[in-house]
Amino acid sequence: MKRLLYALCGIIAITALAACNLPGWSTYTNGAYGFRLQYPPTGSIAPGGTAVAARIDLPITPGTNLVEKYLEISVITDGSPCVSPHSLGYAPGSLTPTTLTINGLTFVRENAGEGAAGSIYEWVAYSTVSGSVCVNLTFILHSHNPGVYLPTVVPTYAPSENDVFLQIVETFAWLTGSATTPTAVGGTASISGNLWYDQCPIPLDISPVPSPLPAGCVSDSYGVDADGIHQPGEPFMTGITVNIGPGDCPVGGPLSTVTDGSGNYSFTGLTPGNYCINVNAASFLGPGGVGHWTVIPSGHEGNTYRAITLSAGEVLTGQDFAWYQYSGPTPTAVPSSTFTPTPAASFTPTPVAAGLFFIPNINLNCHFGPGLFYDTLDVALKGTSYPIDGRNATGDWLRIMLDPNKGCWVLTKDGQPSGDTSGVRVLIAPPTPTPTPVPVDCAQYTSKSSCSAIPQCVWTPLNDRTGLCSKK
Repeated sequence: MKRLLYALCGIIAITALAACNLPGWSTYTNGAYGFRLQYPPTGSIAPGGTAVAARIDLPITPGTNLVEKYLEISVITDGSPCVSPHSLGYAPGSLTPTTLTINGLTFVRENAGEGAAGSIYEWVAYSTVSGSVCVNLTFILHSHNPGVYLPTVVPTYAPSENDVFLQIVETFAWLTGSATTPTAVGGTASISGNLWYDQCPIPLDISPVPSPLPAGCVSDSYGVDADGIHQPGEPFMTGITVNIGPGDCPVGGPLSTVTDGSGNYSFTGLTPGNYCINVNAASFLGPGGVGHWTVIPSGHEGNTYRAITLSAGEVLTGQDFAWYQYSGPTPTAVPSSTFTPTPAASFTPTPVAAGLFFIPNINLNCHFGPGLFYDTLDVALKGTSYPIDGRNATGDWLRIMLDPNKGCWVLTKDGQPSGDTSGVRVLIAPPTPTPTPVPVDCAQYTSKSSCSAIPQCVWTPLNDRTGLCSKK
């Protein structure tokens, strides 16, 4: 019956060029950005703001390896590529987007799958644009490998679990004339801050953690990270879009500016009240870039928010953001809109190495450190593009990222870097592993000559013809 409803609904919707309206389904409406969609009545909106983004948990069929199924709704208003936030961690060309028309609206469809430690995440995303507003619908299936986390082997979920995704997309519609643009100008208050690339010269997953840590690094129960303090020589983030909107977070606009040559930004002429400052990593990372916010970290796939309250005439400074970047392109300036940042003194930032990738020629053992004497962490697959995180001083070993949280070392000669690696940062190697002594069985040596050749053994004569070889 669900499949018949989906097909019939699709025919009606395409003929009328209007969204499908499914009786009995719940409706999610976003008045701030002027769109709505429907979802099954047994679904539920997860806690959190719904003005810009929301998560809707969807029902699953029990008794399979499927753990959860949900929809993530996100909005992009800063001119960044209208794609799923989940696509940002993939190497260029590894995804194959397709364009399709549903109910008269053009969508870009992307899909991929990821796995780690027994969990599998498969996602499919649909993105569409109206004016300066991009809405992305990313549907996620989270399952477990049977027998890994689950105590017993259970059936794999049926392909029909995906059916509801396209049904929901078919209900999407823009609200003609209903989108509102809040205003915050006309006052005397101001907000300013700085953005920079936070750096730590050792791998964040290094083990054991060296003591003392190099400058710029901190260590906590989660491991090593950049320290969130602007250290001398750390490059500023120039030409980065910063958004601000009145109200509670999350809000991604409607006002925006770009950082100047020293990473500074400012908003002036603001009225008193609550505001949300937003920076979306998608605006400067580009395809394949990975990293995380160290100052104002976020759980929004690189889209971070800062809530503030302004009083009349207040001059609020120090509203900073910092991004730790494994590898990624030098940010490209984007056109300014609405506001012009306050001029600052001329400054030439330290260049950030261009995002480089390493493609193995064969399946490679990927080591904990730059040397064959380090243990193997995992295997880097032939023909796969991996972001380069750093190199050793001689450049014959590269540290690559198998995923945003797992890095290891490979020989440079065993693959093809995507460009010149001489500008890649030099990393401190983990401590050289201490060899585990191999127990020696001295009793196996039955002659004086063979026993004496082993440093750990001693020969004790029993008579003029025989003796005993034992451990010293």
